[in-house]
Amino acid sequence: MPRDVIDNTPITVLPALEQSILAVVLIDEKNDITFFNSAAEKLWRCAREDVMGRNVSVLVPRALRSTHDDLIRQNRDGGVNRIVGTSRDVEVERFDGTTFWANLSLSRIAVGGKVGYMALIRDISREVADREKIRMLSLVVRETDRGVAILDPSFRIIYVNRAFSDLFGFTFEQVVGQGLSALLTGDAADIGILNALHESARNARGFTVEIRARHASGRDIWVSATMNPVFDADGGIENIVVVLTDITEQYFLDSLQRDTLEAISSDLGLNEVMDFICRRIEQHIPDVMVAIYLIGSDDRLKCVGRASLPSELVELYDAQPIGPDAPCSGVAAITGTVAQSPAIATDPRWRNMRDATLRHGIHTAVATPIILRNSRVAGVFTCYSRTASLPGPACQKAVNASLHLCTVAIERHEAKEHISRLSDFDMLTGLPNSRWLRQNMARLLRRPGRGNLMLVTVGMDNFKHINDLFGHTAGDELIARVSNQLREIISLDDTLVRSGGDQFTIVTAGEQQHASTLSATILHQLEAPAQIGDVRIGLSASLGVAVYPENGEDGGTLLKNAESAMFQAKASGGGRCCFFSQSMNQQASDRLILAAALRDAIANNDLRLFYQPQVHARSGRLYGVEAL
Repeated sequence: MPRDVIDNTPITVLPALEQSILAVVLIDEKNDITFFNSAAEKLWRCAREDVMGRNVSVLVPRALRSTHDDLIRQNRDGGVNRIVGTSRDVEVERFDGTTFWANLSLSRIAVGGKVGYMALIRDISREVADREKIRMLSLVVRETDRGVAILDPSFRIIYVNRAFSDLFGFTFEQVVGQGLSALLTGDAADIGILNALHESARNARGFTVEIRARHASGRDIWVSATMNPVFDADGGIENIVVVLTDITEQYFLDSLQRDTLEAISSDLGLNEVMDFICRRIEQHIPDVMVAIYLIGSDDRLKCVGRASLPSELVELYDAQPIGPDAPCSGVAAITGTVAQSPAIATDPRWRNMRDATLRHGIHTAVATPIILRNSRVAGVFTCYSRTASLPGPACQKAVNASLHLCTVAIERHEAKEHISRLSDFDMLTGLPNSRWLRQNMARLLRRPGRGNLMLVTVGMDNFKHINDLFGHTAGDELIARVSNQLREIISLDDTLVRSGGDQFTIVTAGEQQHASTLSATILHQLEAPAQIGDVRIGLSASLGVAVYPENGEDGGTLLKNAESAMFQAKASGGGRCCFFSQSMNQQASDRLILAAALRDAIANNDLRLFYQPQVHARSGRLYGVEAL
């Protein structure tokens, strides 16, 4: 049994302390343990016999044992008080080496001039663990880069973390007590989304939505808002936890890709698509001006996309040669790597463009090559900065996202150009074909020029016989030869088209005399014999001329009438030129009517065959018959 006296003085409260749920330890004036209740035995996992009469240091953590007696002595002798009369949390070590957290309350007991101490110890290991969890959770909430807001059941803000303030620009004092909807309402907010947030909380469902929100500066930002309700024991809403992630940059990149691909798949031209990309990036990053260049066949850059880049600079930068000594756009084009100009004011490569560039507020630039899937450098994506520093990471992300879009746009454009060449251009001569001529006649008629617009249709005489006699290869060589001759004859303002198998059409402008002179030159040049294998063949052509608007007020009529005049020249023996007249149109119409009537007569069996005798005039003798 534990002693119930201190220095032979009875202690009457010990039976009550024995039954306490708190661990109770008494020490005498020598710091020896005189009482150790059953709760203490359970807490230290030892029997009281193991500690009774021993120095209390055996119950003290090893790190404190060397100084523990001195601390007690200072309190006993001099009244120096560190923990007596207070309550504190300490980590206690058991005999088996395990530890636990305890709440320690130490009281001083003075009896008959002797000073002892009573310690009340309560196991708070679970509380400490819970507090640590709460501390860690608080640390996560405070230090995460995602905004966190805690709402009361009325959806009023009662807590926001630092990231929330960074995201929206509001301090805790500015938003506490406010409804969350005051922030999650941009210029184009959907009230239905806010209602869905409220409804999901009431129905115990988590809810995530992308929504437009308002920053303290007034600008709109895009956030991903996840709302989760917290319920009390009765099932009522106690709090709502809202986690907010800034997705403005990702939303911009996604919308840029989505909208650009939509533009590419539409009928927009390459320049329009590239301009669109530049505008969107400049709207997102106001401090930059963006331009997109393609590399021409002459190894010079050609601007195909821009937004706010001034026209003066476009003209200056356009047609700049590529090379290691060029500004950063030319360097990126020749090397296929990113090139930077961090100080245009002192960069010698900008010497021919420096003054105009600085005058428009451009100080730095970064050029990124546009590389197609076949590893060909097709162009350059250049960002010009209005600040003294190079465009930042946000700009580079936008550029990286745009490079793929530019590649798709360029490859699609080149594919369309190739298809256009196949469908609108003659593969043998490289000239536009009749399809191209029909599609572009309206534009050609509107084209300003000297005098009247005229069509000269050139048809080779007897070309079918040459083809049949010498073969199609020889015929192709002859057509290519004629096309080259016609190219040399016409002027730079004229348009030459291969409008048929053995037929060319020249779109020219001037007075009627110009058409006569041009036709005479063509006839003379084509008269020269052509060498086909070992055979020299004499050539000739028939030309038909139609004048706008006298011979046709639209392209289709003008083409038809030029061909009618050409066929009239052929009918007249070939090797000549005919100007269209209305009588030709009538003759052509009569031929069409007659051909149609003959087809109907054959189909309806309306033709009858009659034979007429042929009699010799002198002898009167029948010598034959003719069919009528």
